[in-house]
Parts: sequence; C-alpha cells; structure tokens
Amino acid sequence: MQELTPETITAAVLEQMATTPDARLKEIMAAAVKHLHAFAREVDLKPDEWIKGIEFMTQVGQMCTPERQEFILLSDTMGLSALVNGLHDKTAIEEGTHTSLLGPFYREATPTLAPGSQIAKKVKPGSECVLFGRITDVNGKPLAGATVSVWQTSADGLYDIQESATEISEGSAKSDVALTPLAMPMLAGPGAISTVMVLSGQAGSTTERLAVYLAVVVTMALSWIALRLGERVVVRPGRNGDSR
Repeated sequence: MQELTPETITAAVLEQMATTPDARLKEIMAAAVKHLHAFAREVDLKPDEWIKGIEFMTQVGQMCTPERQEFILLSDTMGLSALVNGLHDKTAIEEGTHTSLLGPFYREATPTLAPGSQIAKKVKPGSECVLFGRITDVNGKPLAGATVSVWQTSADGLYDIQESATEISEGSAKSDVALTPLAMPMLAGPGAISTVMVLSGQAGSTTERLAVYLAVVVTMALSWIALRLGERVVVRPGRNGDSR
C-alpha cells in the first residue's frame, strides 16, 4: 500500500477516480480535487480551520428549505453564479441578452398565466407594478412561443414562494406562534450582499474599504438594537395593532 503524504495524496485520489464511467463527471471531479488540494497546500490549511469550514458548510445546508436554496445565495456571494453564467454566454450562437442570476427565491415549475394576469395570490395594499415588453431575436423579429418568468416581492418584502411557506406553517400550527422580522430579507438578502460587494469593489483605498465595513457593522448594530427593543415597541400599538 502506497504511503500517503502531502505530495502523493492528490495522485492517489485521482487514481481511485480513474474508473469513473461518466467522462464529464470524471473531468469535473478530477479538476475539483486538484484545485482543492492546491488550495489547502497554498494556505497551509490547519485542522481547526478545516473543521471551521466543515461547520460553515453544515450550517449552510441546515438553513436550506424547500422554499430557499441557501447554497445558491452562497454561490452568488462568492461570484461563482455570475462566472458560470458568463462562461455559458460565450457558448451562445449569436450575441443577444446576457443571462442573469436567478437568486435563491426563483421558483421552478411556476404556473402558466395569460398575459395581463395578476401574479399575486392575494391582493395586498400597495402600488401595483405592470410589466410589459417584447421578446425578439437579435434582428428584432418577435419570437413565437417564448416564455417569460416573473418573480417579484410584494409590499411586505416577501416573494410568493416565501408566502406559500408561511401559509402552510400557519395552517399546520395555529397554536405555535412566532414572529419573523419582515425587514430581514432586506438586511441579509441578495440585494444587501450585492451592494456590499459592489461598494467594496469600487473602494479605491483602504480608508474607503474600511468605511464600507464600518457601515455594515453600524447597520448590523442598529438592526440588533431594533430587534432587542421590539418587545417594548410593540406595547404602544398593541400586539394586534389596535392598542389593546
């Protein structure tokens, strides 16, 4: 049996994968192993750091639900989603509209609605948004049979896939009441994360980057204070919003 060392472990793993019947899977996994091992060697990864990484990935998995794929959000944050889309754009037969990120709240197999339909299941107070447009090829010729997928938050900041989960939860556990701050999607959602990434990228000096990080810390602190004071604040309007 070959002795495994930091210098021989990569070749040993690749040898075990040599009989993988799917050629594309073999190619992808071999490259992943090579780069992952190279990363560990480059940073001289320590056991406790490796454990921290495993714990982080475990927590990401535990936060996933049928309504929210947290690994997609992680991929978005790390820029991997944009990179994959960019690589896919290069395979286009002709230059058209570039692909965009679906985000963690994209819903597969959405219901088909006629043009002019209301996508909201329940109409709530707020301004209505009307979307219209044309789908054409690069020469401006309309494309027959094209499908448009639309997903948008309601006035309370929730997507329909989140509202569906809320309705199921309320129907199955009426006596188990819990409150979820509706502002959380705005504080920790894709928009907030993207904003931090863009501002950090535009920062030209260490001072400017520190200013971005300081703004994030201040926002988190203010949010924590607001949530901590929630019990006192709710006393004024009353738990039902009618001062009773």
